[in-house]
Amino acid sequence: MTESKQPTREELQVSGFDVVPADLTAASEAVLQAATDARTAHGAAHLNDAAAAMPESTSASTLTAMAPEWQADIEAWSDAAEAFAASLGDQSNDFSSTDEHVEEQLGGAGGGDN
Repeated sequence: MTESKQPTREELQVSGFDVVPADLTAASEAVLQAATDARTAHGAAHLNDAAAAMPESTSASTLTAMAPEWQADIEAWSDAAEAFAASLGDQSNDFSSTDEHVEEQLGGAGGGDN
């Protein structure tokens, strides 16, 4: 009869991940800044400026025709990025609230850096 071996700590460890709410908040802020930058870059205006620099060329008319759709795409991307940023912020708040609740349940033991 063989003796059963107790598993080591490494063998018991379950794959997982750590969530750092501050990192989620920073990511949210970076995405929000990217959305703002894209929205305020006035991409369509730059296409129109480029078209004006090439009067009567085929490229100029193509750029002018493309400008409204380009701006609409930038607006749509910015809207989606803002929604994603808000979701990241909400998740950060949720994780922070959960951490606080668990800490309270453990009697304020704390000890984590998340």
